[in-house]
Amino acid sequence: MTAPTFSRHWASAWLVLSAFAPHLSMSVALAQPKSQTQDTAYAKEYLQLEFEQAMKLAQRGVVDAQFEVGRSYQMGVGVEQDFKLAKRWLRLAAIAGSIDAVVAEGQSYEFGWGVAVNISRALEHYTRAAEQRSIRGFDALGHLYLKGGGTIKPDAREAFKWFSLAAAHGHYRSGDDKQKVTQQLTPVALEYAGYRANRWERHQQGREAIVMAKREDYIQSSYSPPYLYKLVDVYKLVDVYQLANRVRQKTGQ
Repeated sequence: MTAPTFSRHWASAWLVLSAFAPHLSMSVALAQPKSQTQDTAYAKEYLQLEFEQAMKLAQRGVVDAQFEVGRSYQMGVGVEQDFKLAKRWLRLAAIAGSIDAVVAEGQSYEFGWGVAVNISRALEHYTRAAEQRSIRGFDALGHLYLKGGGTIKPDAREAFKWFSLAAAHGHYRSGDDKQKVTQQLTPVALEYAGYRANRWERHQQGREAIVMAKREDYIQSSYSPPYLYKLVDVYKLVDVYQLANRVRQKTGQ
């Protein structure tokens, strides 16, 4: 039998399915056709190799790989599930700037993966990610408001707002979720939810513009001519020092 070729999308599907693999009984596994069993074994081997490759990169400080390792430990894909190690690697990735890792940490708090369920902490993580235009953050907020939890009551309008933003920014599944939520809203509520999504987008664009303006002002003030002159003076001193060293080496002093 020719080994199948696996795309990243196919592997992603296994990422989801394998989260439920520990709950499958041996009888179900034995009942599978031989070809399907072989495919499953091949997929597991593929995911293990992917994890090992990601681990090598993560140990070198590659942020995306640190997220992949943390997520693999969190979901038990390609490696045995370990929430403690998942927390460690996701924290490293989040500190280094991975927004996806921030969302994954929020999911740990939402679903109680290795920590006590804390919907408020989950909301904080999702909101922080959404403010940086994370489609995972948008989608996570949509699902959180759709089902509710903790102090958050189910809110179809708020869910529609976040699913709309996620879909607009290219999330592969949020368009379908948005359509499902639409069926729960009246025409007036639907129009208002769309308005809230647009208002949030405009507000965020305004905040980003202010941040960029402040950053430009800071750069201009930091690299003013007097500061550059000081740098030039320092560079001249370094050149003189290096020249003096070369002269001493030639003269044997």
